[in-house]
Amino acid sequence: SVAHLDRALCFAGVANDYTTMYQICWQRALAAEALARSTPSPALPPEILDLVSVCFELDDRYQIDPTSIRSECAAARWAVELGQFDRASAFLDRAARRWSAEITILDEAQFYRTRAALAHHSGGEPGLVRSDLERAAERYDLLGNEADAAAMRAMAAQTKSTRKQGKRAP
Repeated sequence: SVAHLDRALCFAGVANDYTTMYQICWQRALAAEALARSTPSPALPPEILDLVSVCFELDDRYQIDPTSIRSECAAARWAVELGQFDRASAFLDRAARRWSAEITILDEAQFYRTRAALAHHSGGEPGLVRSDLERAAERYDLLGNEADAAAMRAMAAQTKSTRKQGKRAP
């Protein structure tokens, strides 16, 4: 339960266990998302981005997870969903700064997919949206994830067709 996570966070703080604090804050954000999605009208609570920001502050200070950008991509997707495009952009900038040779193909796919969503929702150039969707599809293909690859290609095709009609893709 959320109360247990809050208590565990306090104990981790008292013990100066920053890795556990990071993990609990992240689990708390995931619990907030799950709780929001379980309601009849699912809407993320804006506080979810504050929890993620605490995670990133801990990570910046103590180098808890220096080789993954999945957290940044998830945070950016949540920010896009909440209409907080500046925060989404900041989360993606953080992901780009952390990009390394150790990054996984899944990290790359999620980064391109999220950057495309941000560009689309904030009025970005359709060509860049399409390019990022195609890059994400290529990464999903490498992973053998045919469903997500097909979804990315369908969105890229929709971006092409709506551009020809002079409209933005949904």
